[in-house]
Amino acid sequence: MARARSEFLNSGANGLAKVLSSAGQLPYPGWLRNLPMPFCRQTDGKSKLVWETSPIRTDLKPNEPEKFRLPAAMGFLSQPSGNFQLLINGTPELEFNVALGSQTWQSDRGRVRMNYNVMENNDEDSCGVLQIEDWEAECAWFM
Repeated sequence: MARARSEFLNSGANGLAKVLSSAGQLPYPGWLRNLPMPFCRQTDGKSKLVWETSPIRTDLKPNEPEKFRLPAAMGFLSQPSGNFQLLINGTPELEFNVALGSQTWQSDRGRVRMNYNVMENNDEDSCGVLQIEDWEAECAWFM
């Protein structure tokens, strides 16, 4: 875990500048140590986690996506199922559900790809690195 933590921190995390709102926050003892974790739940369809990213790079080349990397956790697999929806600047881009293993999702239009690389998991929860690639990057916040 120490090596994975070091590699993540050295490779950069640029997906979170500020949490704007969440359904709540709890201490989470994950692979990056015990950290406060803002969260949302899929159970009622109203729970949200809204965050602002670090500034978009100005040196993007044509056909190069902006990549946002941040630590993430997914869980409560045994709770009533529902989907999460990723919105970028208020526009729905893709739906996903709790994943206990590494997974990739892509938007129907192909604008957004989201990769979740699980670092640790159990029967209920997982945590790891979430990378969101935006091929039309002009965004500043996610839901």
